[in-house]
Amino acid sequence: MTKPKILIMAFMGLLLVACAKEVKPVLTPIEKQQIQSRTYDGTIDREDLFNAVVTVFQDKGYIIENAHLATGIVTATSETENNTTGWQTLTGITSKAKTKVTATVQKYGKGSRVRLNFLNISNTTQKTCNAWGFCNTSQDSSDKVVYDDAVYTSIFNAIDDAIFVLGAGGTEVTR
Repeated sequence: MTKPKILIMAFMGLLLVACAKEVKPVLTPIEKQQIQSRTYDGTIDREDLFNAVVTVFQDKGYIIENAHLATGIVTATSETENNTTGWQTLTGITSKAKTKVTATVQKYGKGSRVRLNFLNISNTTQKTCNAWGFCNTSQDSSDKVVYDDAVYTSIFNAIDDAIFVLGAGGTEVTR
């Protein structure tokens, strides 16, 4: 092979590697449950566990939309964040995001089980106007379920801490 052909082939190989898209592994339903769930033994009362979940959501800045002890369902939403960049502002685009979380606290054998589900919601709005002052607005939204193990581990650790604090003999904690 000649030198130019080798260089072209090397360049094409680098181009293919650079353009390769990272393939994320597809999680099975059981793997999703393992990330999103934690089981607690019978020493922790279901009502205390439910209260710990609500407390953690509030501590993390979520706004409780619904909390129903009988069904064990808690829904909460984070504040909306404005993610609009300077360039987007100049072009009439606004970008906002928030996270919605649902928790289910259920009896599970002799204990209880908590399953969390985090959903990232992003909305983009674009306003375009023509020379005559007529404007058009278009919206695009996307929802993406979070399967990041670190997110769930962090919340479950906070729930464990809340159980400990709430179960401290009913002692009121003052600052």
